[in-house]
Amino acid sequence: MHRTYPVLHGKGGSERKCMLCDTMGRERNINDEGIDVADIISVIKGHVPDLYEFNPKAPITSNDRRYREKPSLADKVHCVVFVVEANKINLLDQNLLKKFKSIQAEVNNMRIPLLVLVTKIDEACLEVKKDLTKVYRSRYLYEKVTQLGQMLGVPVSSISPVKNYSTETEINLHADVLILKALQQMLRAADAYFDDTQLKGLIQQRSS
Repeated sequence: MHRTYPVLHGKGGSERKCMLCDTMGRERNINDEGIDVADIISVIKGHVPDLYEFNPKAPITSNDRRYREKPSLADKVHCVVFVVEANKINLLDQNLLKKFKSIQAEVNNMRIPLLVLVTKIDEACLEVKKDLTKVYRSRYLYEKVTQLGQMLGVPVSSISPVKNYSTETEINLHADVLILKALQQMLRAADAYFDDTQLKGLIQQRSS
């Protein structure tokens, strides 16, 4: 399912001028290939509405009544983020990497920034599980992030490590800092996209 989540000014506050979008995984298990690459591109271009149920065997087309034919700027995605579990980096097979490259090529053509979120870092590294502040001093995590960057063809600076909330009943400040740093990187990337788009528009105006 495709979901959109508005970012609020505190609990019950007004909506900020940014929104988070979420889709099912590229692959979930051996018998279910998950969301189609074509559907991911349609989400990025703004053609897929909120709460749309994906069909792995039949990607959405313009013939679907729910298809958004003329998406607004707010409907489109301005920063793409891939999510990979830290302890499953070695399980990324060539088939999945090939699909990632297909999406990456489309995203690059649209000049949209692409980032990577590495989750569950505490489950992958015992040192970080004991002390989350050691995330950037963990040799193991550094090697894993470097390995992932090489596999996906993205710079290490585009990869953000985060800890998931799972069994906690209280807010974890150190976990929140990592999440907020990742969100800040996404917002900066989106801002850079808008700046680039605006500059491109000005250049086209001057040349016409």
